[in-house]
Amino acid sequence: MKQKALIPAVVISLIFLSLNLPAASMMPSYAIEDPNSSRAMLEGENLLENNVLTDSSDERYTVELSTIGRGDPLYTWFGHSGLIINDIKSGRSVMYDFGIFSFDEGFYQSFALGRLWYQAWGTSSPARFALAEDEQRDVRTITLDFPQDVTLEILEHLNRTTDKAHSTYLYHHYWENCATRIRDILDAATGGQLKEYASGMPYPLTLREIVATRTASSPFIYWTLDFLQSGMIDRPITYWEAMFLPEIMEEVILDFTYTDKNGEHRALAKESAVINEEPKDLRPGTEENSRRADTLMIFFAVCLASLIHTAYIVSQTSRFSSVKKLFSHIHSTANIIWLLTASLYSLILLFMMTVSNHDVTYGNENILIISPLVLLSLLVFIRYVIRRKDDDTRFRKINTVSTSLIVLLLVAKGIFPESLYQHNAHIMAVMAPLYLVNSTFFKHAYKTKERTISDKTW
Repeated sequence: MKQKALIPAVVISLIFLSLNLPAASMMPSYAIEDPNSSRAMLEGENLLENNVLTDSSDERYTVELSTIGRGDPLYTWFGHSGLIINDIKSGRSVMYDFGIFSFDEGFYQSFALGRLWYQAWGTSSPARFALAEDEQRDVRTITLDFPQDVTLEILEHLNRTTDKAHSTYLYHHYWENCATRIRDILDAATGGQLKEYASGMPYPLTLREIVATRTASSPFIYWTLDFLQSGMIDRPITYWEAMFLPEIMEEVILDFTYTDKNGEHRALAKESAVINEEPKDLRPGTEENSRRADTLMIFFAVCLASLIHTAYIVSQTSRFSSVKKLFSHIHSTANIIWLLTASLYSLILLFMMTVSNHDVTYGNENILIISPLVLLSLLVFIRYVIRRKDDDTRFRKINTVSTSLIVLLLVAKGIFPESLYQHNAHIMAVMAPLYLVNSTFFKHAYKTKERTISDKTW
């Protein structure tokens, strides 16, 4: 076998191998087992039963769950949760917030490596509500029905999580965020009954579908986040996992009843209040937008593929040299744009799969749909544009391999549906027309006319 013939086989083998490569990020080993994680901070804690502070009947403190709706910046699209402790005697109200971060101090580098360090703060509840109102966001509260001794245990734990030694923790979008940490505290305050209740109810959507309801209003952001995340977020989940989203946690808390240490049944939600309402139609609901975003992306890809196909035919068959030149430029520009974009996507995903600690990117099937072959395809096509020689054939062969990878992945998903269950048919539908129109399968459609007439001699 010729040496050049080995290249595609080697590249494909490396791609398949990369699906199972462990991440080898630069995160320090101690951070992988975060000592300030919710699990570590609550290990062995039962705030319902193990009350050591007081059994005082003095109802001085109350606990509230606050839910703040979606904002305009991307990092606020999923809403926000906080626990509020009200001091009836002094009138002071403090929101304990696990969603504090800063864009300074290497934020983007940390984000790329998958090691986002967030902080827990205690701040003025009225001030936080005023800020949310200024941003025209929904603000709701639920007063939680806990005995005073349990409330004091919650307060003591919150104060510990916000002290300097424990306030910084390793953030994870689904497993360790502003809502899940509060969820875990409320579970400890109910003696594990909240987790038992929520884990027993299947949630109708997957994590991917939940995320789509918050991101699909922006097709580009929706498609990018969808592409970068693996089948890990396509597994069936329960309400417990879905409570990473503040609004879902609020929904569960409103319906939850627990048994206190005296054997009495108590509805956790004592009363609810609306502090502020988002103006109607300011941020339209996105539940239906994921299909619309997928349709838009597929339509755009088909239109671009049609433009490339038409431009190439005209550039090869027109009798007019000026027309041939114009459509040749259109063909080259359109191809370079999509190849460059696809190359960036492929390289970013490969980096996140093999270097970062973003575990939701590991084992991502999409590395076969937009593989590193697109970068090779881009380089060959640029050389073809410059030299105009036999690189067109090489370019088409690479795109044929890319098309074949999609077909092979489809076949494999049909044979092994339980192993290859990642939801990515829409990603295939976007990329397939672009690969196909540039593949050897379309070569027969391009027949160059032998005679070309110059505009000056016509």
